Amino acid sequence: MVVNFYNHIHSRLISDGDKVSIVWPVPGSNSTSEFTSHDILLKISSYRSQFLERRTKAGDAILFAIPVSVDLLCAILAVQSIGAVPILPPAKIDLLTLITI
Repeated sequence: MVVNFYNHIHSRLISDGDKVSIVWPVPGSNSTSEFTSHDILLKISSYRSQFLERRTKAGDAILFAIPVSVDLLCAILAVQSIGAVPILPPAKIDLLTLITI
């Protein structure tokens, strides 16, 4: 039996609805942004659609070059929802090192 980790998160996001699930600091300020479970599901759905348009399928490895953010979290979850594998480069890696790995 194949178990997709995303299914557990998806179920929780649906049941939480308009509950705030993520509070994220706004860079360069003392304020934060709040994201409800519904907001997160919409972002995941948008990324999922983009990956499917590019014919991403289960087992594909997807390398992310998105700064750490709520968008990155949602993109990772979208990849997992398809069954693909999110790959994150090491922190602070420079482009030359990344392309020569």
